[in-house]
Amino acid sequence: MLIKFATSLFIYSGPMAYNFLHKNLPNALPSLRTVQRKVNSEYKVIDEGTLRFDELDEHLKVHDSPPFVAIGEDATRLIARVDYDKLTDRLVGFVLPIDDKGLPQNNIFLAFSFAAIENYFKTSTIAKHAFLYMAQPLKSSAPAFILGCMTTDNKFTADHVLKRWSHIHTECAKRGITVVSFGADGDSRELKSMRISCQLLQKESQSQFTLSPSATLARIGIPKSWSNWFAVKHPTYINCSQDTVHIAVKLKSRLLKPSIILPMGKYIAGVHHLKLVKSTFKKGDHSMREKDLNHNDKQNFEAVRRITSQSTVNLLKQIPDAKGTIYYLEIIKCVTNSYLEKEMLPLQRVQSIWYATFFCRYWRQYILSHQAYTLKNNFITLNAYLCIEINAHSLITFLLLAIEKHDSSLFLPWLLGSQSCEKAFRACRSMSSTFSTIINFGMLGLLRRLHRMQIQMTLEAQNNGIKYPVNDKQGSITEHDLSKITFEDIENSVLQGKRRAQEAMEDLGIKSEMKNESWEYPPMPVIEKKEEEIVENDGDEYFEEPVKEEELFHQTLQNEVNDDVLSTENATDAILVSPNLAFKKIQNVTPLPLYKSTIMNTASKEKNHFLPIDYNGQTMYIRKSTAVWLFNEGERLSSDRLIRVRDSQPFHTTMEPAQEDDKHVHVAEAITTGDMCVFLIDENIKIGRVLQFAYVTEKQKKVRECKEKTVATRYKNEIGVLCTWFDKAPHRESTFVVQSNSSSEAHFYVPLQTYVCTLGKSSLIVTDDVTQSTDSSYALTLKENVSLLSAKVISLTETSFSSVCQICELRQQMKSSQVKPVIKSNIWVTYGKMALGKKDKETIETGKYLEDVHITMAQYIVKDQFPNITNGLQSTSYQEKYHIGHENALQIIHTGGNHWSLISTLDCNEEEVKLYDSIYSSVSENTAKAIAYLLHYQGKAIKVKVMNVRRQIGAQDCGLFALAFLTTICNGEDPTTEVYDQEEMRPHLINCLERKKMEKFPVLKKRRNVASIIKEEEIDIYCICRLPDNRTSMICCDRCQEWFHFQCVDISESHDLREQWFCDSCSTLN
Repeated sequence: MLIKFATSLFIYSGPMAYNFLHKNLPNALPSLRTVQRKVNSEYKVIDEGTLRFDELDEHLKVHDSPPFVAIGEDATRLIARVDYDKLTDRLVGFVLPIDDKGLPQNNIFLAFSFAAIENYFKTSTIAKHAFLYMAQPLKSSAPAFILGCMTTDNKFTADHVLKRWSHIHTECAKRGITVVSFGADGDSRELKSMRISCQLLQKESQSQFTLSPSATLARIGIPKSWSNWFAVKHPTYINCSQDTVHIAVKLKSRLLKPSIILPMGKYIAGVHHLKLVKSTFKKGDHSMREKDLNHNDKQNFEAVRRITSQSTVNLLKQIPDAKGTIYYLEIIKCVTNSYLEKEMLPLQRVQSIWYATFFCRYWRQYILSHQAYTLKNNFITLNAYLCIEINAHSLITFLLLAIEKHDSSLFLPWLLGSQSCEKAFRACRSMSSTFSTIINFGMLGLLRRLHRMQIQMTLEAQNNGIKYPVNDKQGSITEHDLSKITFEDIENSVLQGKRRAQEAMEDLGIKSEMKNESWEYPPMPVIEKKEEEIVENDGDEYFEEPVKEEELFHQTLQNEVNDDVLSTENATDAILVSPNLAFKKIQNVTPLPLYKSTIMNTASKEKNHFLPIDYNGQTMYIRKSTAVWLFNEGERLSSDRLIRVRDSQPFHTTMEPAQEDDKHVHVAEAITTGDMCVFLIDENIKIGRVLQFAYVTEKQKKVRECKEKTVATRYKNEIGVLCTWFDKAPHRESTFVVQSNSSSEAHFYVPLQTYVCTLGKSSLIVTDDVTQSTDSSYALTLKENVSLLSAKVISLTETSFSSVCQICELRQQMKSSQVKPVIKSNIWVTYGKMALGKKDKETIETGKYLEDVHITMAQYIVKDQFPNITNGLQSTSYQEKYHIGHENALQIIHTGGNHWSLISTLDCNEEEVKLYDSIYSSVSENTAKAIAYLLHYQGKAIKVKVMNVRRQIGAQDCGLFALAFLTTICNGEDPTTEVYDQEEMRPHLINCLERKKMEKFPVLKKRRNVASIIKEEEIDIYCICRLPDNRTSMICCDRCQEWFHFQCVDISESHDLREQWFCDSCSTLN
């Protein structure tokens, strides 16, 4: 018992702490050398690349475990380092070649000469990753067993995985051991192997593998009625399961990602609701922490528990539009509880996981039915979805196995997956120094630590009288009788989960948008080959990312070299080699580690650790470990898991929340999540409760993520705002109701440029009913954030509504381009019959919007300056009065909302036009109407080529950018390649107007290798007016099938549409 206690103490504390206790507690503990000898002699060392099946068989017998195991596999990142292993006389740390069975070849890299070592470093790859296989007995008290560990270069394929599984299954079967499950954590190759093994969600023709374990197993005869929902085509008693913890953190990361919008019918799921709860309620009410809502913290499973807690969900229920988030959190909880909750009944587990599966199937079908949504951007990742499907099917086959074996004690689903590997990696990291939170060792160091960890797990599981803290955590597990569970019971549980999912779809408003055939049983998706390549790892990298390691490790290695290079005159017969450049490292070690020694006269065992070399004409002996060090790279990499998941994001648009007077309507310098703000969207006033922000102008996905709570309103075109929208109530101008329709428009970010003003608390009134008066006797004045958070109907006070209308009117107001009488003393500049006053100069200088008169004068100057531009460049007030024609046309157009853009027909076909828009999001109705009227094209549609020009910063400079595009084109250059100096634009325009010559606008730099066109859109045009649909009544000609506006063909709203009708052109043919 004493030696076992000493062994545990040595493993727990390390050699330094053990030696300290040994010296200060004389005669109480055996010496350190005795313990180390015991560890190395009685417990077999783990050999790299070897799968230990015989030891597994012994492990099961020692712990009195049933002959059933769940295999878990996972990988970790290592230091790219090669070490010399004295026990095997091999070099450890190179990537082992894989044979035709998918197994590593481990009888290589023998250290028999210095030349061989040098050749290994020249021709072989140093491993940066280690792959671990763990075998978990199906007994709650039995520790997991380290089946094997191998280096990898992360270039293995699904074929290699399947072959290894087949080998493991076969070798275990030879020893009477049954593999019930292979578990992983979402790696795309293992995920593909699992789908191929059971032919899940794929066509029969897609499976090209014949080495799958399921090919040699008896199939489970499932009822035909299961074919509507059970997607595994050939189920067997061997399962494939994804690690539940990893699925949960993948789902959490998807929800917390700021740039992702997850629409669910009338609602959306997102982190904004959780942030509102955290910022509004006390921490004791929800227990969430700031880092719990950081989507970069990808391994924080405790955050999953906190955000899915019942207390958090109860607070979310106070937010009217948070249903989508509530259901999403419920799905995470069902996925985790079905496997990890130890007290849950078996059929409850089935219902729970299949509720989540049916929910995802219905939701997926809803996303596919909407053109505005994509699975990539608006659904959980394909990786996470497939993991849920696999685990739902695996749970049923695992339950059927336990029923088939008449052993209820086998049904321990929380032992499946790859958590045994995660625990092993955590234990190895804990064996590092107290100054490190990283795996700061190579493959040999990992093998030694795994060896000690296996010893400790064995000691902890033995009843040897020693009390281990880990055993205090093991409680009793209730064993549920499975003998009475039938196929019918399982199917009923699955169908209960389906009905529960259907109820959720109805609550979310999804049912009304689904086809009848999809409603009864949502289609089981078939993953095509092209989709297999996009089963990404959700940003949760399979291997840990490297970070720079402290120089201490490298310096320690250099110091050890002093004892490793030895001289002797008694050289044995050996081939001498010249070490060439490798010995340059020795020159950097002071003093030079060369000295006389009689090492070759020592025991023969010690001699094997040295190699003879020829150094400056003298025979020298060098330790093999030093020879390895000479060829290792000097810079070391490590893998700090804590650093990996915490990224910083510099964000130049943020600022502290403004300390505004909250009693009034005000135009704020910054807005914060939770603020009630007014937006002007398509000339409609909307009130929005700000939920979160995102970049909307950059293409790169990372840049779109905006994690800040407060942003400055001056960055209007860089930032998008996601809101809970309140629309105007019918017949009540100052009352707004939470948007309840299922329109996808409410599920996207709107540009910050549509922001008008912020509403103070006392300017708002929360009412219970739309029909109630805004009088204080019928309404509750808002006093607390909680009231606003749960508000479904709000009203503005009379004064507040008046202020909002005035601000919106100012935003919409545009001065006419007609020349007004100008007092001579106030004239700034004239051109032809046009004159600009000093106030116009002030408008340009002070950063305000350019008006019709400014744009028109600039265009007139350009027209006279460039006579080759034969069409366009007319007054902007003529936008809906005169056509400009198509040939060689340039025209700046007003698109509504104080916005200017440029259209061009240069180098375009008759049906084409180029649009240069510095804040493009889509071709708006106003833009389409202006283009159609100006060009007056007689065909069916106009193709708009949206040009990839640099976006502006702020909202007021769109007119300047339109003029910059115009002058660039007139000078024969391409605006898509220009990065304009926005700060110099206004002084430049003033100078051009004063000189009556429009020069090209200043450029900071050129853009290179960019696509010239962002997107192509079509404007469908109709009627004799050749304009788009203006949302008024239209009639179709019964002969030519052309559509006409009622007002254009003099038809009244009372016209009987059942009668035949022909347009003027077709009437002449009758």
